[in-house]
Amino acid sequence: DDITGALKRFAMLQRAVSGNRNFYASRMEIDRQGVSYSVETLRRLRKQYPKAALYFLAGSDAIPELKTWKCIDEILSLCTFVIAPRPGFSMRSLPKKTKVLRGEFPAISSSAIRAAVRRGDSVRYLVPEAVCRFIRNHKLYQ
Repeated sequence: DDITGALKRFAMLQRAVSGNRNFYASRMEIDRQGVSYSVETLRRLRKQYPKAALYFLAGSDAIPELKTWKCIDEILSLCTFVIAPRPGFSMRSLPKKTKVLRGEFPAISSSAIRAAVRRGDSVRYLVPEAVCRFIRNHKLYQ
Protein backbone atom coordinates (compact mmCIF):
# COMPACT_ATOMS: atom_id res chain seq x y z
CA ASP A 1 0.00 0.00 0.00
CA ASP A 2 2.94 2.29 0.62
CA ILE A 3 4.50 1.80 -2.83
CA THR A 4 3.67 4.37 -5.46
CA GLY A 5 3.21 3.11 -9.02
CA ALA A 6 6.17 3.03 -11.38
CA LEU A 7 4.91 5.85 -13.60
CA LYS A 8 4.47 8.25 -10.69
CA ARG A 9 7.88 7.31 -9.27
CA PHE A 10 9.35 7.91 -12.73
CA ALA A 11 7.62 11.31 -12.91
CA MET A 12 9.20 12.23 -9.56
CA LEU A 13 12.60 11.09 -10.80
CA GLN A 14 12.24 13.21 -13.92
CA ARG A 15 11.47 16.22 -11.77
CA ALA A 16 14.38 15.46 -9.42
CA VAL A 17 16.97 15.42 -12.22
CA SER A 18 15.42 18.12 -14.38
CA GLY A 19 17.90 20.85 -15.18
CA ASN A 20 20.98 18.75 -14.40
CA ARG A 21 22.59 17.69 -17.66
CA ASN A 22 24.61 15.01 -15.81
CA PHE A 23 21.50 12.94 -15.15
CA TYR A 24 18.92 11.26 -17.34
CA ALA A 25 15.78 9.48 -16.16
CA SER A 26 15.35 6.27 -18.13
CA ARG A 27 12.16 4.23 -18.55
CA MET A 28 14.20 1.13 -19.37
CA GLU A 29 13.05 -0.88 -16.36
CA ILE A 30 9.44 0.29 -16.64
CA ASP A 31 9.21 -0.64 -20.30
CA ARG A 32 10.78 -4.07 -19.89
CA GLN A 33 8.22 -6.86 -19.48
CA GLY A 34 8.15 -8.90 -16.27
CA VAL A 35 10.39 -8.67 -13.24
CA SER A 36 13.32 -6.31 -13.63
CA TYR A 37 16.73 -7.29 -12.27
CA SER A 38 19.65 -4.91 -11.85
CA VAL A 39 21.98 -7.21 -13.77
CA GLU A 40 19.71 -7.09 -16.83
CA THR A 41 19.62 -3.29 -16.72
CA LEU A 42 23.40 -3.12 -16.42
CA ARG A 43 23.88 -5.57 -19.32
CA ARG A 44 21.66 -3.42 -21.48
CA LEU A 45 23.39 -0.20 -20.45
CA ARG A 46 26.83 -1.75 -21.09
CA LYS A 47 25.68 -2.82 -24.57
CA GLN A 48 24.17 0.59 -25.28
CA TYR A 49 27.15 2.52 -23.87
CA PRO A 50 30.17 0.22 -24.22
CA LYS A 51 32.75 2.85 -23.27
CA ALA A 52 30.80 4.57 -20.49
CA ALA A 53 31.79 4.39 -16.84
CA LEU A 54 28.77 2.90 -15.10
CA TYR A 55 28.19 3.44 -11.39
CA PHE A 56 25.66 1.66 -9.23
CA LEU A 57 24.87 3.66 -6.10
CA ALA A 58 23.32 1.89 -3.11
CA GLY A 59 22.95 2.64 0.56
CA SER A 60 24.80 0.59 3.15
CA ASP A 61 21.43 -0.84 4.19
CA ALA A 62 21.62 -2.93 0.99
CA ILE A 63 24.90 -4.66 1.96
CA PRO A 64 23.34 -7.60 3.85
CA GLU A 65 21.03 -8.29 0.88
CA LEU A 66 23.67 -8.24 -1.87
CA LYS A 67 24.33 -11.96 -1.59
CA THR A 68 20.70 -12.55 -2.62
CA TRP A 69 20.86 -10.36 -5.74
CA LYS A 70 20.68 -12.10 -9.08
CA CYS A 71 24.20 -12.41 -10.57
CA ILE A 72 25.86 -10.11 -8.03
CA ASP A 73 29.35 -11.04 -9.31
CA GLU A 74 28.38 -9.99 -12.81
CA ILE A 75 26.87 -6.77 -11.49
CA LEU A 76 30.19 -5.98 -9.83
CA SER A 77 32.01 -6.63 -13.11
CA LEU A 78 29.68 -4.44 -15.18
CA CYS A 79 29.95 -1.31 -13.07
CA THR A 80 31.64 0.41 -10.19
CA PHE A 81 29.55 -0.39 -7.15
CA VAL A 82 29.36 2.60 -4.80
CA ILE A 83 28.04 2.41 -1.26
CA ALA A 84 26.66 5.44 0.56
CA PRO A 85 26.95 5.05 4.34
CA ARG A 86 23.61 5.19 6.16
CA PRO A 87 23.19 5.58 9.90
CA GLY A 88 22.68 2.31 11.74
CA PHE A 89 24.04 0.07 8.98
CA SER A 90 27.42 -1.65 9.04
CA MET A 91 30.04 -1.02 6.42
CA ARG A 92 31.57 -4.47 6.94
CA SER A 93 31.39 -7.29 4.42
CA LEU A 94 31.67 -5.05 1.38
CA PRO A 95 32.05 -6.85 -1.94
CA LYS A 96 35.44 -6.56 -3.66
CA LYS A 97 35.91 -3.55 -5.93
CA THR A 98 33.30 -1.57 -3.99
CA LYS A 99 33.85 2.14 -3.48
CA VAL A 100 32.53 3.99 -0.45
CA LEU A 101 31.32 7.57 -0.60
CA ARG A 102 33.15 9.78 1.85
CA GLY A 103 31.65 12.77 3.55
CA GLU A 104 28.74 13.66 5.76
CA PHE A 105 25.31 12.66 4.53
CA PRO A 106 21.92 13.50 5.97
CA ALA A 107 19.94 10.58 7.39
CA ILE A 108 17.29 10.61 4.65
CA SER A 109 15.42 7.55 3.47
CA SER A 110 12.44 7.14 1.19
CA SER A 111 10.47 5.47 4.00
CA ALA A 112 11.21 8.42 6.32
CA ILE A 113 10.08 10.85 3.61
CA ARG A 114 6.84 8.92 3.07
CA ALA A 115 6.23 8.85 6.84
CA ALA A 116 6.83 12.60 7.12
CA VAL A 117 4.33 13.30 4.33
CA ARG A 118 1.81 10.98 6.00
CA ARG A 119 2.20 12.94 9.29
CA GLY A 120 1.80 16.22 7.44
CA ASP A 121 5.41 17.27 8.08
CA SER A 122 7.36 19.25 5.51
CA VAL A 123 9.82 17.39 3.29
CA ARG A 124 11.30 20.63 2.00
CA TYR A 125 15.08 20.27 1.58
CA LEU A 126 14.73 16.47 1.66
CA VAL A 127 13.52 16.28 -1.94
CA PRO A 128 13.63 18.87 -4.75
CA GLU A 129 10.81 21.43 -4.73
CA ALA A 130 9.36 20.01 -7.97
CA VAL A 131 9.07 16.61 -6.27
CA CYS A 132 7.41 18.20 -3.21
CA ARG A 133 4.81 19.77 -5.51
CA PHE A 134 4.22 16.47 -7.32
CA ILE A 135 3.71 14.62 -4.01
CA ARG A 136 1.32 17.32 -2.82
CA ASN A 137 -0.61 17.62 -6.12
CA HIS A 138 -1.05 13.85 -6.43
CA LYS A 139 -1.78 13.38 -2.72
CA LEU A 140 0.87 10.69 -2.43
CA TYR A 141 1.72 8.92 0.84
CA GLN A 142 -1.31 10.22 2.74
